[in-house]
Amino acid sequence: MSKEGTFELKVTGVDPILVEAVARKIIELTGQEIKDQELTYTVEEVAKLTDKSVQTIRLHINNGLLKAHKVGHPWAIKDSNLKDYLHGK
Repeated sequence: MSKEGTFELKVTGVDPILVEAVARKIIELTGQEIKDQELTYTVEEVAKLTDKSVQTIRLHINNGLLKAHKVGHPWAIKDSNLKDYLHGK
């Protein structure tokens, strides 16, 4: 018996790209529909993932090196923008 709904899973200490790939494969194997909703990260999460300080990440956002947008008060960084940042784009 299947249940419809949504869920959010927060995993720390694991490559978020790997987590997304595994989740997509599980959804595919179970025949569920995938809604393309891009992952987003907080400044603190990006700082941990990149081994940089929170202040450096905020500086890079303010200087246009890392694209981000405000969601309420905090910044949100899309996964595609993080990948561009990591590859120097």
